[in-house]
Amino acid sequence: MHGFSDASERAYAAVIYLRIQYVSGEVDTKFITSKAKVAPIKKQSIPRLELLAACLLAKLGSNVQEILAQELNSVIQIYY
Repeated sequence: MHGFSDASERAYAAVIYLRIQYVSGEVDTKFITSKAKVAPIKKQSIPRLELLAACLLAKLGSNVQEILAQELNSVIQIYY
């Protein structure tokens, strides 16, 4: 799994993709899930919003990793 997050003055978001490498060497990526939130009304600095986005990604990634590990009966690595 690969996770990305980003933020702007208006919102922040996180997205999770699954990267699959087949025995033949072919690589495939699939969108799994995403989450976005509107930035707080009180003005925040961009680094603070980036931190909020990173926290959102960590929570989202942990949940998805747990669910996939149960479904696939294997350990799923995640790269943030």
